[in-house]
Amino acid sequence: MKLDRICLVLLASGLSARFGTDKLMTPFQGKPLLSSAANALAGTTLAARCAVALPERPERRELLEAAGWAVSDNPDAALGQSSSLAVGVTDAEASGAEGVIILLADMPRVPDTHLIALADAAEDGVEAIMTQADDVLCPPAFFHRSVLDRLKILEGDRGARHVFETLDNTRTLPLDPRFAIDIDTRADIAAHEEAANG
Repeated sequence: MKLDRICLVLLASGLSARFGTDKLMTPFQGKPLLSSAANALAGTTLAARCAVALPERPERRELLEAAGWAVSDNPDAALGQSSSLAVGVTDAEASGAEGVIILLADMPRVPDTHLIALADAAEDGVEAIMTQADDVLCPPAFFHRSVLDRLKILEGDRGARHVFETLDNTRTLPLDPRFAIDIDTRADIAAHEEAANG
């Protein structure tokens, strides 16, 4: 599928409960952690860029809007990732996009080449594609417009993988585990920053 038919959906509404302060605004390689995901496919023509943020974290909105994202707040983020997915997917549908690629804001090392490969693998009839790092299915993930309603009815902390597992025509796309890391703690920041510089 061509990128100009795809909406990037960036989930940036995490509460940083295990981190203590705002994880997404913590420096990583000299910039806020959120900057890495916010700059995904920068300069590329897409159907839309829709991000989901927190109303009590206006600095996230400011950073995202400066990077060209349309931002919606999720006041129900405490209910789990599913509530953010519903907001982002609803915005993506309104954009008229034929598919979405879902990104997580705390995965700073996913290369643009992987996102392009996801789009390229989204041939006619493919309902969803998930990233596979070793034996683990994870974001980023592609979902065709025809199945977005299933993402909107998830509950709690369930993510896109729960819908992926119910579909028939799916694929996986490998990604080196070094690039599939997510940041949960301050120790992760230090360890992965060292790896990125190594």
